Amino acid sequence: MKLSLNELANIYPKQIWLEISEAEINTAWEKSRNYSNDAARWNAYLNLLSLNRLLEWLKTETKNAAQVSPSWEELPPVWEVVTGSAIHINNLRFIILPTEEIDGAEIRVPQEWIDIPSWAGEYYLAVQVNLDDGWLRVWGIATYQQLKNRGEFDEFDRSYSLERKDLIESFNAVWVKQQISPPEKPKVAPLASLSWEEAEELLAVLGKRSPYSPRLEVPFTKWGAFMENPNLRRLLFERRTPLPEISILDIFKNGISEAAKQLSWELKNWQRGVALARGETLVNGYLSRQLFIAGQNYELQIIPRHLDSGETAWRFELRNLAPGALIPGGFKLRLLTETGESFENNEVVATFPMENLYNEIVLEEGEGLIWETLPYPEGFRREVLRF
Repeated sequence: MKLSLNELANIYPKQIWLEISEAEINTAWEKSRNYSNDAARWNAYLNLLSLNRLLEWLKTETKNAAQVSPSWEELPPVWEVVTGSAIHINNLRFIILPTEEIDGAEIRVPQEWIDIPSWAGEYYLAVQVNLDDGWLRVWGIATYQQLKNRGEFDEFDRSYSLERKDLIESFNAVWVKQQISPPEKPKVAPLASLSWEEAEELLAVLGKRSPYSPRLEVPFTKWGAFMENPNLRRLLFERRTPLPEISILDIFKNGISEAAKQLSWELKNWQRGVALARGETLVNGYLSRQLFIAGQNYELQIIPRHLDSGETAWRFELRNLAPGALIPGGFKLRLLTETGESFENNEVVATFPMENLYNEIVLEEGEGLIWETLPYPEGFRREVLRF
């Protein structure tokens, strides 16, 4: 006999029991569309459902402002590779860990939520999501100290586990206790930072699309340092998921598109002029996008140049926008195929401070390119430019 949600709540009154509506289920599934594989999408789906419902409940029950951390915008790159999310309330950090498992024998916490300093929290909530019956429950709570000091670490899947008998069943008991005696803050050893070169090497390895998470592909010392950096998390997510695409030829023929505007491109000095070998005419002028790199403003220009051979060369040029300022030595401007592969002479490097950094390339009709700079611009996302 199947028990109702109210009957279950009466049997286990200390646990949190929350209904999930069909509309909430459908919305969460729709919002979990843009992931690289089915496992990542399902992971995001469960996390989004549980986070939304618990955030709503916690705000009501605790009468405190609750904040999602990482932010909503930063969560998809996390859910692409690992389960879990966090809520800040009253200077406390609660880690939400959903699963569909019904036995509730133990809580399992990915190592990231314990050993990455900025990810660790005071409390870890074991959440069961029952999609068939439309409910979730928080059946156990562990502290950081319990998991780190008494939990069992599994090297195979890099997780900490704690048996059900060692968990706190009542959230209300946790909430009252922390008001009287605040829990000890996690003391997590810092992870070594990564150089640009190390980050690039890791992106090349981890960014390859696969039907599973790449979190076990490299040692945790490198993986943890990588995942602590929100920019690197975002870049990894973008490499593993479909990229936005804009048509450069269409822009130069017909003016700036809405898609290009959304990616912060501008068309400057727009007038018809350059003729293509295939009988089309481009506008004079250039595409421009402002970038914020290493604390300074830069401009990336894409300039069409008509060659005597009748071909069109495309010049990618990076400039520092500060009057008289130069591009520092070590900066790179790199072009890649639309699948992210390097090719001959695809990269230029500022070997000393320079006024500009540029590369010029002749492309076949329909070819796509990806551009990037090192260091990466703030908020950078790869895109495919179709020529």
